[in-house]
Amino acid sequence: MSAIVPIQLPGQPPTNDGHGGFPLRRMPQELILEILRQMENNNISLVPISNTCQLIRYLSIPTIFRVAQISCAEDALADHVMRVFRNKSIVRSVQVLSIYTEGPPTSRTPGRFVQIQGPVASCRPSTPTDLMFLMGELHNLQELRLDFRFKATVSLIRPLSRIIDSPQWDLSMVTALSFPVTTGVGFIVTAFPNLRAFSFEAPLNRRLDSIDGLSDLANILGPQLAYIQICKMRWDASDFQEVQAIFPHTSHVSMGGTMAFGGSPVRPRWDLQLATRHLAPMANLKVLALSDERCLASSPLDAILPVHYQASTISKKLLPAIGFHDARSRRYDQAWRVWQNLPNLDVLYIMDRSFEGHCFVPIKDKQGHIIDVKFTDDVEKLAWPTV
Repeated sequence: MSAIVPIQLPGQPPTNDGHGGFPLRRMPQELILEILRQMENNNISLVPISNTCQLIRYLSIPTIFRVAQISCAEDALADHVMRVFRNKSIVRSVQVLSIYTEGPPTSRTPGRFVQIQGPVASCRPSTPTDLMFLMGELHNLQELRLDFRFKATVSLIRPLSRIIDSPQWDLSMVTALSFPVTTGVGFIVTAFPNLRAFSFEAPLNRRLDSIDGLSDLANILGPQLAYIQICKMRWDASDFQEVQAIFPHTSHVSMGGTMAFGGSPVRPRWDLQLATRHLAPMANLKVLALSDERCLASSPLDAILPVHYQASTISKKLLPAIGFHDARSRRYDQAWRVWQNLPNLDVLYIMDRSFEGHCFVPIKDKQGHIIDVKFTDDVEKLAWPTV
């Protein structure tokens, strides 16, 4: 009598025949899933084990592709998007989508970049629509990180902004957004009504309130917009005042870049106490992340990290709070000065432009008065929400 072979329907995981192969695949699927969950909880990558057999590859897809990242040249974006779009298992798994594009390979040398004049739409005209179709299929999407470089304002950012603003698309499930603000951001309020976290790169020589729609975004969302992350090449003390004026209800603020305020134009000081006094009216402010990297007027300004590297990375790049060195000592002094301005602050991150740094919390006496600050690696309140 021949053995009965189980029928595998389309879309079902591969069956476990219990013979030979990788030992883990002979276990019940519930036990395999528990092992995969334990690996994820201990920050062990599932990519190597997913290559052992078809069953484990299928079962690990929801974990591996929970955060999906596309990094490519702008003219190749449409092909990458379509590859993801065709794989329904991946589409169902994505909760965080991060996309970074740069110019075509021929533009990546300084000499060649200078020769490219005027607006250049290096991607296909249909690419913004293709990207929107993919986002529309990601029903579990919670965080969207978009960072388009080169000359993408014409080819990607403006067309995509218009498409997102169309009522036919529903992105209400997205609560965290990183978006390039080379154009206005007025469409974000209607397109992302449940937005709680917003990250953007501010222009170098423009005031924040000059960004079309930014003030309206903050006013309409109000306290719901709990997380703000602003990356700017060079911060002046007046920029801190603008942050307080535009986002008075925000409870989590991150400010990345280089600090240049006070002192002479040639060698400005960077005392964070001088700048953070402008944030004192922010009654809801509980978590603050600041760069302490100094900016000298005579030094060239290097580019800061792309947005899709910035979001959600601060807590993962804290330096060990051991030993005694210049940076640690300097940041300790700065942290104490910041708390003189912001006594209701719960957590302070002081970092460089790569978002590596130290985390501080206050030490209070029995009456609740701050008597000191200390380093900590046990962080409960993060500067950016985790998905």
